[in-house]
Amino acid sequence: MSNPFEVIDARLSNIESLLLDIKHPPKQKIIDGEVLLDEDEACAFLKTNSVTLWRWVKAGKIKVYKFSHKNYYKRNEILETITPLKK
Repeated sequence: MSNPFEVIDARLSNIESLLLDIKHPPKQKIIDGEVLLDEDEACAFLKTNSVTLWRWVKAGKIKVYKFSHKNYYKRNEILETITPLKK
């Protein structure tokens, strides 16, 4: 059986890190009023993986912007490329 004080300490550390994330949220990258998503954020937003995202970029469905060796995607452009399904 584990030490209850270690369990409490681990939980308190987890709560502390969550509170710090709430207090200091990551700053969004905004250029000319456009919210930029990095690759991980874009994949999470689209609920897909990086391979699929890169295929869509290569197919011309999504435009990529490169800043200091990192890929960014405009959130509005991603929303425009999403087409609703017909029922």
